[in-house]
Amino acid sequence: MLSAEGCALTRLDLTDNFRVGDEVLESLAAALRQNQSLSDLQFNSCNVSAKGAAALAEALQHSGARSGIRHLVLFINIPVEGAAPLAALAEAMRSGLALRHLQVGSNAPLTDAEFAALAAGLSHCPTLRHLSLQGCRFSETGAVALAAGISAHHSLTELNVRGNSIGDAGLAALAPALQSCGQLRSLDLGYCSLAALAATTLAPLLQSSRSLTTLRLDGNSLGAGGAVALADALHSESALQRLHVNQCGLHSADAAALARAIGRGWSPLLLDLSRCDMDAQSAESLAAALGQRGRSLPLEMLWLATCQLQPEQLELLIRAALLVPALRSLYMHGNLRFADELNKAALRAVCGVRPNVHLML
Repeated sequence: MLSAEGCALTRLDLTDNFRVGDEVLESLAAALRQNQSLSDLQFNSCNVSAKGAAALAEALQHSGARSGIRHLVLFINIPVEGAAPLAALAEAMRSGLALRHLQVGSNAPLTDAEFAALAAGLSHCPTLRHLSLQGCRFSETGAVALAAGISAHHSLTELNVRGNSIGDAGLAALAPALQSCGQLRSLDLGYCSLAALAATTLAPLLQSSRSLTTLRLDGNSLGAGGAVALADALHSESALQRLHVNQCGLHSADAAALARAIGRGWSPLLLDLSRCDMDAQSAESLAAALGQRGRSLPLEMLWLATCQLQPEQLELLIRAALLVPALRSLYMHGNLRFADELNKAALRAVCGVRPNVHLML
């Protein structure tokens, strides 16, 4: 059908279809050499190996600039010796494949050489807007290759490298390239083996960017004080609207620093501080900042799950958060013992004045 003259199909999504294997993909690849209508092609969690993926990438390489593919999702099980699909995909980009959205994932770790093969092709695809490399499990060396590949991508709006062990050194290599991406709106660095130095590395980006609205750092061991440098970089002109620093080993000083940032004009829509070990003083600082900004704060979601907060601190924060008209969600589960139903009922009663606010205890 895809190779038939006049075929008008624009989107083919074979997500979670384990009957799609190499044989199907090879037949599809042959049809793609003739098809120019298809713009969105997704293979996510299919039964595809390096052989089928290489056939697809080679078909895209053959079509080059003639291919209509703009959105490509290729989540495959690449063996360690399977560099062929990524090398062929890189050659396709060199041949003029004008991708706008590329998502590549792997169930097996990629070697540095395999990932470098893909990264080398990125510099030849200036049309790319969304790049997701989640779970490829490349290392610091891969981050260096990625930095070279995206350094000229001034139109890149979304980058996801979640689940790759790039470490602080890898992030340092990426940082200049990130700053050159003047339209970058979303950056996902979750579970990237980052430590406290990461906040210092990212601070200049937060200070200067007028486009970055979402930053995910969850699952990194930033440690106590790890978010202070981030908070110090936030101000009334900051573009950042969504900050995820849950499960980062943060402590009271981090919560207090972010409270100060809100107090001096930072205006988040979402703040996720879950699993930050807060004390009474940091809870009071955050409540004071929420109360101070009140109606001028656009905060819609505040997540403080498992923060070691006591009932009186929870009540203080809930009352302060309810002064923010935009608020829609308060996630505070994991702070009270399951048996403490009296406190839960009392806190729900406090929140009852705003029935449109979802409170989770």
